[in-house]
Amino acid sequence: MIIKKDLSEALMFDYNLLGKGNFISDIHDVTYWFSQEHRDLFLSEYGEVEEDLIRLDKICAPIVSLYSAMKREIFPDWAREALEKLQEIPGLLHE
Repeated sequence: MIIKKDLSEALMFDYNLLGKGNFISDIHDVTYWFSQEHRDLFLSEYGEVEEDLIRLDKICAPIVSLYSAMKREIFPDWAREALEKLQEIPGLLHE
Protein backbone atom coordinates (compact mmCIF):
# COMPACT_ATOMS: atom_id res chain seq x y z
CA MET A 1 0.00 0.00 0.00
CA ILE A 2 1.27 3.45 -0.85
CA ILE A 3 -0.04 6.45 1.08
CA LYS A 4 0.70 10.07 0.22
CA LYS A 5 2.64 11.92 2.89
CA ASP A 6 -0.27 14.29 3.43
CA LEU A 7 -2.57 11.23 3.81
CA SER A 8 -4.87 12.52 1.08
CA GLU A 9 -4.64 9.43 -1.13
CA ALA A 10 -3.70 5.76 -0.96
CA LEU A 11 -3.07 3.09 -3.57
CA MET A 12 -3.01 -0.64 -3.00
CA PHE A 13 -0.88 -3.09 -4.97
CA ASP A 14 -1.53 -6.82 -4.76
CA TYR A 15 1.06 -9.04 -6.40
CA ASN A 16 0.25 -12.15 -4.34
CA LEU A 17 0.43 -15.12 -6.71
CA LEU A 18 0.03 -12.69 -9.65
CA GLY A 19 -3.44 -13.96 -10.39
CA LYS A 20 -7.07 -13.21 -9.77
CA GLY A 21 -8.07 -13.90 -6.20
CA ASN A 22 -10.83 -13.21 -3.74
CA PHE A 23 -10.87 -9.43 -3.36
CA ILE A 24 -12.85 -9.70 -0.14
CA SER A 25 -9.92 -11.56 1.40
CA ASP A 26 -7.59 -8.85 0.14
CA ILE A 27 -9.76 -6.15 1.74
CA HIS A 28 -9.84 -8.16 4.97
CA ASP A 29 -6.05 -8.57 4.96
CA VAL A 30 -5.38 -4.91 4.21
CA THR A 31 -7.79 -3.56 6.82
CA TYR A 32 -7.17 -6.16 9.56
CA TRP A 33 -5.08 -3.85 11.76
CA PHE A 34 -7.00 -0.66 10.89
CA SER A 35 -9.07 1.09 13.52
CA GLN A 36 -12.82 0.90 12.85
CA GLU A 37 -12.75 4.55 11.72
CA HIS A 38 -10.00 3.91 9.16
CA ARG A 39 -11.58 0.64 8.03
CA ASP A 40 -14.90 2.42 7.41
CA LEU A 41 -13.08 5.18 5.51
CA PHE A 42 -11.22 2.64 3.37
CA LEU A 43 -14.45 0.77 2.55
CA SER A 44 -16.33 3.99 1.74
CA GLU A 45 -13.62 4.91 -0.76
CA TYR A 46 -13.32 1.36 -2.12
CA GLY A 47 -16.95 1.19 -3.11
CA GLU A 48 -19.88 -1.10 -2.52
CA VAL A 49 -19.14 -4.67 -1.53
CA GLU A 50 -21.89 -7.29 -1.68
CA GLU A 51 -22.98 -8.40 1.78
CA ASP A 52 -23.06 -12.06 0.66
CA LEU A 53 -19.35 -11.89 -0.17
CA ILE A 54 -18.57 -10.41 3.24
CA ARG A 55 -20.52 -13.23 4.94
CA LEU A 56 -18.71 -15.81 2.82
CA ASP A 57 -15.35 -14.33 3.81
CA LYS A 58 -16.25 -14.74 7.49
CA ILE A 59 -16.19 -18.49 6.82
CA CYS A 60 -13.44 -18.73 4.18
CA ALA A 61 -10.80 -16.53 5.82
CA PRO A 62 -10.59 -18.57 9.04
CA ILE A 63 -10.56 -21.82 7.06
CA VAL A 64 -7.62 -20.63 4.97
CA SER A 65 -5.81 -19.58 8.15
CA LEU A 66 -6.45 -22.95 9.75
CA TYR A 67 -5.27 -24.78 6.65
CA SER A 68 -2.01 -22.86 6.82
CA ALA A 69 -1.71 -23.51 10.56
CA MET A 70 -2.28 -27.26 10.19
CA LYS A 71 0.83 -27.55 8.00
CA ARG A 72 3.00 -26.53 10.96
CA GLU A 73 4.40 -28.85 13.59
CA ILE A 74 3.18 -26.59 16.39
CA PHE A 75 -0.29 -25.01 16.18
CA PRO A 76 0.36 -21.22 16.11
CA ASP A 77 -1.39 -18.86 18.51
CA TRP A 78 -2.67 -16.70 15.64
CA ALA A 79 -4.68 -19.67 14.35
CA ARG A 80 -6.67 -19.90 17.58
CA GLU A 81 -8.46 -16.68 16.62
CA ALA A 82 -9.51 -18.28 13.32
CA LEU A 83 -10.86 -21.32 15.14
CA GLU A 84 -12.81 -19.10 17.56
CA LYS A 85 -14.34 -17.17 14.65
CA LEU A 86 -15.61 -20.41 13.11
CA GLN A 87 -16.98 -21.58 16.46
CA GLU A 88 -19.06 -18.38 16.63
CA ILE A 89 -21.02 -19.38 13.50
CA PRO A 90 -24.07 -21.34 14.68
CA GLY A 91 -24.25 -24.90 13.35
CA LEU A 92 -21.01 -24.72 11.39
CA LEU A 93 -18.84 -26.90 13.62
CA HIS A 94 -19.99 -29.99 15.44
CA GLU A 95 -18.32 -31.04 18.65
